[in-house]
Amino acid sequence: MWISIQSIKLAANILVPGASKTQIQSKMVSFHCPTKPKSLALLLFLASFLSSLELVIGQDKGIFMPDPATLIYLPQVNVTLKNQFTGVKHTLIFPNVAITSSPTKENVTIDITLGTAEPAVAGTTATGITLKLEIKKQRGYWLLKNAFMSGTVGIDKESTTLKDNGLYSSMELTAPLPRSYHCGKFGPFFPKVTAEEKKKSNITASIQLLDFQFQTFMKNGTFFGPSYDCVGFFSIGILSGIFITIMLIAIISWALSMIMSVNTMDRFDDPKGKSISFAGTE
Repeated sequence: MWISIQSIKLAANILVPGASKTQIQSKMVSFHCPTKPKSLALLLFLASFLSSLELVIGQDKGIFMPDPATLIYLPQVNVTLKNQFTGVKHTLIFPNVAITSSPTKENVTIDITLGTAEPAVAGTTATGITLKLEIKKQRGYWLLKNAFMSGTVGIDKESTTLKDNGLYSSMELTAPLPRSYHCGKFGPFFPKVTAEEKKKSNITASIQLLDFQFQTFMKNGTFFGPSYDCVGFFSIGILSGIFITIMLIAIISWALSMIMSVNTMDRFDDPKGKSISFAGTE
């Protein structure tokens, strides 16, 4: 049984203090409990209720509240390093991050500092990596205006240092003010590199936030609002279904029009003349 949001832990602690296993996988929770069916049914009901409220219980791994109006869920950050000359590419996984914020009435700056890559990848360097997000409140929405990356990254003996390099991405971080933003894979973000920096080093870096949920300018920072997901309404599956449906409708319409255009062979019949009759013989 899969139930969204980590609030199932509260239900487990209330109803089944001795639960054998509570396993959290990002925003989905798998609960295994050797209890009576009635207790399990009550547990699932309470967990579903808490899930519908999208409560954040306790300070679980990956949940941050850098200020009373900001709530962040970020269990993992990936940094991909690539040597443009040799083609060598490595992806570093950072499960531990530290987050601080500097809020004002209309703006908030989020600083995400990465810890140590786990597991470490031999021949790579990634130290002091910080991601800065500048969020602004505008016309009933909050949105990401600018993003910057700092730190030293390298592969083998070649490295490069980023100093508040601007980031660019095809994805937008925005949502209506009462809502949160959620994305399974937010990014990747690529640093803007000058021509001189390209000449000095062949190393490039990109950063991606996994299972990222974010909300700011909140009146109550204890739980996320309804999520505004990064996946658009018209996904590949939906577009494929619409295309196939249109094709089927076109084929059926053409077939019906062909059937309706069939006429009986009454070309030689004369309604005013004598009917044709044939004498039957045995």
